Order: sequence, then structure tokens, then C-alpha cells
Amino acid sequence: MATEKKLQNAILRQFATRPELRLWRANVGTAVPISYVKQIEKSLLLGDREEALTLLRSAPVISFGVKGQADLTGILPGGTRLEIEVKGEGGRQTEDQQRYQRMINNKGGLYILAREVDDVGDEIYNFIKEGKA
Repeated sequence: MATEKKLQNAILRQFATRPELRLWRANVGTAVPISYVKQIEKSLLLGDREEALTLLRSAPVISFGVKGQADLTGILPGGTRLEIEVKGEGGRQTEDQQRYQRMINNKGGLYILAREVDDVGDEIYNFIKEGKA
């Protein structure tokens, strides 16, 4: 079985270029603005460790994404929401991911838990065949 990152890339290669749907990577996390990183780096290069620590402690943290959201997100024909959570061997959904899955399913979207590229094609095909998209 491929690693999660390799599987994500394989799914994107196979499905993101299809004209009938849109698919892209969705990131969740936190970051410090690059301007602070550059200031901290400059302070360290100048040997001002205290200034670097002060900047580090005061740096704003920016959060992005929605907790629990899937790795890949997109739109199926007709505007239906598509979410794909990619798991490598032994990978398990978190409680937040399970809640997100229920929300997408309850709103009429398609949420796929993919362990292989074929999982995505099969789920999309069945969803459209059932007239849900």
C-alpha cells in the first residue's frame, strides 16, 4: 500500500484533471507569518538571541482550514460537494474527521474514505449512478 502522501498525489493526478469535476488539496493547520520568521532569522544572524526569542513569543499564529476536514475537496457535476479523506495502511479517522464526514453526508455531499485510488472512482461512479449528483 502506498503512503498517504503518495496516495493523495495519485488521486489528484487521476481525478483533478477531469473536466466533469474539480478536486484540490485542503490543508488544515497553523502557521506564523513569514514576516515574523524573517525577522527572527535576521535577529539570530545578528546574534541577538533575546530579540529573536521576544519575536518568537509574540508572533501571531494563523489557523487555516476546518478541524476534521478531508485531505482533498472538490465539486462533482451539478455542484455536489466532494470530500476525500486519504488514509495509508493502518490509518484511522479521528473523531473530528468522523463528525465532518457525517456533516457532509447529511448535507447531501459525497465523503470518501480512500485507501486506494480505485476507492475514489468506485464511490464517485456509484454516487452519480444513484442520481445523487
